[in-house]
Amino acid sequence: MQHVVPILNVRDVAASLAYYVDVLGFQLSWAWGEPPTYGGVVSGRAEIQFCQDGQGSTGTWVAVWVDDVDDLYEVLLDRDVDIRQPPTTFEWGVREMNVADPDGHRIRFSTGTEAPPDGPDLVD
Repeated sequence: MQHVVPILNVRDVAASLAYYVDVLGFQLSWAWGEPPTYGGVVSGRAEIQFCQDGQGSTGTWVAVWVDDVDDLYEVLLDRDVDIRQPPTTFEWGVREMNVADPDGHRIRFSTGTEAPPDGPDLVD
C-alpha cells in the first residue's frame, strides 16, 4: 500500500475545490468534467478527492497532519473558515483544530505533541 485518499461527497465539486484551495490553502490537483463532477486537491503528501452526489456520505471526518497546527490556525483566522474548535492538546498526544467545510465534513488539522492536555474534549 502507498497511501489512503478520502473521497468526500459534495453538492458542487467546483465550489469544494475553490474552498479547499482558496480558503484552506490546498493546491488543485485535478478536476474531471465541465463543470467538474469529480476532482482533487493536495497539500504536501495529503490528498482529498471530491465526488458530486455520488461517493461517500455527508459528515465524514478527515485528519490532515500538519507541521504546526497553531501556525495554520493563525492563517485561517483571517479567512472565512468555520473553526469548530481552536487548537487544543488532547490526552492522546495530538494538538488539533477542528474545521467544518461547507458540505458538513470535518477536517481535523493535527500535529503530534508531548505536551499535557489543555482543553475540553473533542467538539462534535
